[in-house]
Amino acid sequence: MTRPDIDADVASLRALISATFGEDVIRIGMPGGEKRPVYRVHTPNRSVIVARRVDSTGLRHERAALEKLAVAGCDRVPEVLHEQGDLTVIRDLGRRRLNVVLHQRGAEAAAELLRDALRALVDIHTCAARVEWGDLLAPITATRKEIRHFARGPERLAWLYGLPVPKVEVDALQAVLTVDAPRMVKWDCRSANAALDDADRIGWFDFEHCGLRGGYEDFGWLIADEALPMEIAPIYDSLRPILRDAALTDDPAKQEDFIKRFEIFTCLHASLRLRVIRNELKKKSWTPAHRILRYDLVGADPHMAARVARTGGFLARRHRETRSFAPLFQEVEQIFVRALSLPRTPPGV
Repeated sequence: MTRPDIDADVASLRALISATFGEDVIRIGMPGGEKRPVYRVHTPNRSVIVARRVDSTGLRHERAALEKLAVAGCDRVPEVLHEQGDLTVIRDLGRRRLNVVLHQRGAEAAAELLRDALRALVDIHTCAARVEWGDLLAPITATRKEIRHFARGPERLAWLYGLPVPKVEVDALQAVLTVDAPRMVKWDCRSANAALDDADRIGWFDFEHCGLRGGYEDFGWLIADEALPMEIAPIYDSLRPILRDAALTDDPAKQEDFIKRFEIFTCLHASLRLRVIRNELKKKSWTPAHRILRYDLVGADPHMAARVARTGGFLARRHRETRSFAPLFQEVEQIFVRALSLPRTPPGV
């Protein structure tokens, strides 16, 4: 956003909040930085978030999701307080973002916080299952072409890093990723899109990309997030009971099927995140970790990238359909491990 755009927004927000709540505005901040039209507005009695959505589809989907989830009794998402044009005023879930707090906690506390974040997503999905979504939301990555493109992601990862291209069982992956009974998914469940209130209760925000898919994808977005500070493999057994709950069924076979789909999706999503990181490194050098966390930037940091590669490799080895990707993840990891001992310039640039 340009400074004139921000100044215009600030002027209109002061009038909007004063008219809505009958309170003067004390200050206005931009928690996501000046590139994102999201504002935290403080009055003497409250703070609220005001988001401007320039995409009308995203605006419509977000409002529909938040309003339907509220009716279903979900307190893990922000309440919509007011709507005006492309501006949505919502409850402030808390000033502390999950991605930052995870890095402030010790290893055991951070692992428990991650489990809490997964449980919060289970709560959202449980409420969403009570809603008849109809045509309020659109399917995500639902066509044969879209699914097969996503499945071939590790090929593009290998090309991008100049590594041997693994064999991709496209038909088998398509079968796993095809959804027969779509559920609401938030999408983009990176840890920067969750916040903690004063009691450390986690809520999730930014629903403009929500839609319909298998349900496991939201949990995959979080586990493959490069901003996580922990290794996933050592704590994975403690995550599985939550993932079984996320299947929203008491049938053990269906729970295991859900977890398999989660693991394969997350492996492929780790491949996507590593491609996003590599493309970011084509534009500029490494980004300091504190800036990545504060401004929700792509994790162009060798520690973060190496962790994502290890997560991808760990999950790849769990299934026949993805086992051929494990050596690729290991080689990508080693690229970033080697980069840790070099001057802070991107590999291959």
